Amino acid sequence: MIIKIEENIKSLSSWMNMVKANAEKIKGFGATIIFAGVSKEDPTKFTVIVKYATMEGFEAFKNDKELHAARAEAGVDLDSAKVTPMHEDFMENFSG
Repeated sequence: MIIKIEENIKSLSSWMNMVKANAEKIKGFGATIIFAGVSKEDPTKFTVIVKYATMEGFEAFKNDKELHAARAEAGVDLDSAKVTPMHEDFMENFSG
């Protein structure tokens, strides 16, 4: 399953450091970050596209208070998060 999360952040580099520090936890969720970046016009507007192996992995992410505390500490405005599950039909890594 693919999830798109849009939220406000203070610093992309702080977010990336937080992800690296929590790599084992993220791996345990069965999550693969397909894309993470900020808007060219506004570096506080952040989008991440995550592929989860299972719905249970996504639920584990949603319910992990420790990880959300780390996200907030890294400058993520958790209240601004808009989570969008994407349709199961999608194209990935096409370069043709």
